[in-house]
Amino acid sequence: MDNPQKLIPIVLNGDNYFYWTKAATAALNSKGLWDHVVSQKGPSPQVLAAEGETAEQTALRQQQTDADFNKKWKQADSQALVILQGSLEPHILQSFISNDTAKSLWESLQSVYGNLSNISRIFELKKQLFHLQQHDQPFNKIQGEFCALWAELEEIRPTSTDPKIVMERAQEDKVFSILLTLNASFNHLVYHLLRQIKLPTFEEVCMMVKREEGGHNLFAGPHELAHYTQKSHSAPFPRRDRREFFCDHCRRNGHSKERCWVLNPHLKPPKFKDNSRKGTAMTAAHVPSPTENGISLTSEEMKGLKHLLQSLHKDTGNFTFHSDIVIDSGATTHMFKDANLFHTIFNGHGFVSVANGKNVSIKGYGY
Repeated sequence: MDNPQKLIPIVLNGDNYFYWTKAATAALNSKGLWDHVVSQKGPSPQVLAAEGETAEQTALRQQQTDADFNKKWKQADSQALVILQGSLEPHILQSFISNDTAKSLWESLQSVYGNLSNISRIFELKKQLFHLQQHDQPFNKIQGEFCALWAELEEIRPTSTDPKIVMERAQEDKVFSILLTLNASFNHLVYHLLRQIKLPTFEEVCMMVKREEGGHNLFAGPHELAHYTQKSHSAPFPRRDRREFFCDHCRRNGHSKERCWVLNPHLKPPKFKDNSRKGTAMTAAHVPSPTENGISLTSEEMKGLKHLLQSLHKDTGNFTFHSDIVIDSGATTHMFKDANLFHTIFNGHGFVSVANGKNVSIKGYGY
C-alpha cells in the first residue's frame, strides 16, 4: 500500500523550495491530483432528463450527482493536501497547518519561499557557484551540485535576448562580483543592498563601500575596538622583522603606514597614551584647572567649553543652526541635520553617539 505522506522524495526545509516544487509537481501529476493545486473546483456534470422522467425526478438526480462530485473532489483534494503536508519540515508544517485545501497550501508556500525575483537568492547562488570546489570529492558529486545550482539560477533568471535585460543583468553581475570580494565587516551593508527591489549601480555601490569603510573607526562599537586592540596584540611582528618596515606618513622605521599610531590612535598601547598625557600636562599653555567633581581641564579646554555654552540657544537649549559649513579635512565622516544640503541621499541604518551622550538614529547618507 502506498504511503502518500512520503510520495515527494524531497522535504521542504525553507532553503530548497526550487527543488521541492519540481518533485512535488511530478508526484501530484503521477496521481492525477495536479488540478487541485492550480485550479478551483469546477461545476459538476449536468444530468439530462430521461424519457418519461418528471422535472422533480431530474432535479433529484442532479442533486445526487452534485453531492457525489463534491465528495469525490474533496477526497482527492484531501489526498493532495496530505501528500504536500507529508513533505514539509515539522516547523514549517506548524506554520501552514491552517490551510485546509491543497491550492491554498501551495499558494501560501509559494508566497513565502517562491520569490523568483529575490536578488539575495541570486547573489547566494552566484556565491555558492563561485566558492564551489572539488577538493577530494568525486567529480560526479561536484557535477551534481553544480548542475543543481545552475538550474535554479536559470529558473530564477532565464536566458533573454532582450538587449535591455542583458545590460541590466550585466550590471547586476558586476555588482555581485564586487560584493563577493568584501570581507565580513561589510556583511551588514551587503545585506542592506540585497534587500532592495533594484540593485544600485556599480559606482553607487563603490561609493557606499568607501563611506562604510571610512566610518568603521568613527562609529565602531566597543566590541569592534576590542577586536582591533586584540588583533594588534595577538599577532605582533617579530622583532627582527620590524626593521624591514618603513612608515611613509611619519617617516620612521619599525612599522608600516597601516600600523602608524598617528593615523591609527586606537593601535597605540595604553602605557604610551598615559606617558604622552603626562608630558603635555605640565606645559604653561595647558595648566589644569580643578572643578568641583575633581576633573582637571586645561585652559584651552575651558575656553572651548565656554565657547560651547555660549553657542547654546537661550530658549530651547539646542544648538543654533548656521548655514555656513566648515569641513574638517581630518575627519572621515561628517554629520548634518539638513537633508537639503545633500544632492543624493540613501537610506541609512544604525546609530551615532552625539556630544550629550544620546544615540541618534542615522536617517541616511549621501553626497
